[in-house]
Amino acid sequence: EKGRAGPSRFGFDIGDPGLVAHLVGLDGALDLQGLHFHLDGYSASDRVDALGQTLDLGDELARAGVETSFIDIGGGFPVTYTDDLASWSGFWDSLEQALLGRGTPITYRNDGYGQIAVDGRVVGPRHAYPHHQTPTGGEWLRQILTAVPGTGGRKTIAERIAERGLELRCEPGRALLDGCGASVASVVHVKPLGDDTLVAVDMNSSNCRTQKSELLTDPLHLPTERSSAAPPCTGYITGAYCSESDLITRRRLRFARTPARGDLVVFPNTAGYYMHFTESRSHQFPLPPNVRATVDGWVVDLIDEGRWGASRPHWTCAGSGDDTDA
Repeated sequence: EKGRAGPSRFGFDIGDPGLVAHLVGLDGALDLQGLHFHLDGYSASDRVDALGQTLDLGDELARAGVETSFIDIGGGFPVTYTDDLASWSGFWDSLEQALLGRGTPITYRNDGYGQIAVDGRVVGPRHAYPHHQTPTGGEWLRQILTAVPGTGGRKTIAERIAERGLELRCEPGRALLDGCGASVASVVHVKPLGDDTLVAVDMNSSNCRTQKSELLTDPLHLPTERSSAAPPCTGYITGAYCSESDLITRRRLRFARTPARGDLVVFPNTAGYYMHFTESRSHQFPLPPNVRATVDGWVVDLIDEGRWGASRPHWTCAGSGDDTDA
């Protein structure tokens, strides 16, 4: 709700009337240098609201004799994985019709990504990252800094921070690697499933998602000679776990050629969070290595070397910071 802090498992309740006295007391035992807030989601207006409240709290602390030097707004710079708003909106519209029984299912077993049909309408949160959103990255931050919060008169967030000589800290997260990296898996077997095809690859769902959020952008299919003349098909990419739920994509995909064993499937733009975020050694599968391009050539990081040996289920190619050359 605008102007009020939402519930969170982090930090202190900013609405607590005894908060300033408590923090002043802490400063006697700890070196209180700055203030940090945590917000879930990507709303720029929520950040503006939280910054206004945090700046007010800093002013109260200063009047009580405790000077702070920074404000940390936490992480969550939004990223967009597709510029096509029509296709993103169309996906959810088609999914809603399928859940209501008014259209052909477009997901595995008509999975609703957290949504269900109840009494003729679709309810529930979408368990998916907002693959299309705006603003993103630097523009998102610019809008926050040039906004005027509900408190503090007519001054912008940037002006209030500057006049107090505060340092603004943030954690861009996946935005630092937007457009970087790819996750590559090979096809191990293909199985018909009614009118669709199950394409099993040598990775599992924990290798290419963030918590509940599956990567919804289209993967790239790199065929070999086995599939170069194969007919088109629709289907799903499945993982290596012995579980019906281990799907890499619950969304029905269209393949220009039916994949075959040995083909490669490439998931682009996965360096930011989609690799190594929820990875698991379940079933004793080794963790995949990272392949980095440096000024001196390619470097392979064998994460589990010494424990698992040389066998690896799939490869990841991601940027590596200052030594990235590609």
